[in-house]
Amino acid sequence: MKKGLYLTIVLVVMAVLAGCKNELQQVSGEYSYKISGNAIVDSTEVHLTNESGALHIIDKDEKELLLTFNMLAGDVYTTNAELSAKVLKISEFERVIMHNAKNYKIKVTGEGNVYDNNIVLDMQYKGMSMDKDSIELESKDIKLVATRN
Repeated sequence: MKKGLYLTIVLVVMAVLAGCKNELQQVSGEYSYKISGNAIVDSTEVHLTNESGALHIIDKDEKELLLTFNMLAGDVYTTNAELSAKVLKISEFERVIMHNAKNYKIKVTGEGNVYDNNIVLDMQYKGMSMDKDSIELESKDIKLVATRN
């Protein structure tokens, strides 16, 4: 009887301590991600090359997260994010993407939802090619799906 009571008390204390993690600490960790979507490039709709890699979410302080993206065989980029009621909103950041052998410097914005061990973000891209042509690229249809490792 005493062992059962002791075990129950230990389980209750563990549950309370696990529940004490704030929302930011709960979402922090390592994820695998994939990004895909379409964009308008020089007034033509195109499918952008899919991207995958590792996403690390770091709890910076009580209100802010640091997101680090390590693209598989590619670039690394970072941004900050806020999380409230399971809605993740990323701060605007710049990155370079390649499409049809041209590099585009783009600004990225977006927000999405956290579902248990998954994150789904709707992102927007807006930028220009980095060559003399200065071709515009814009998309309101980029999806990032991340799954906790």
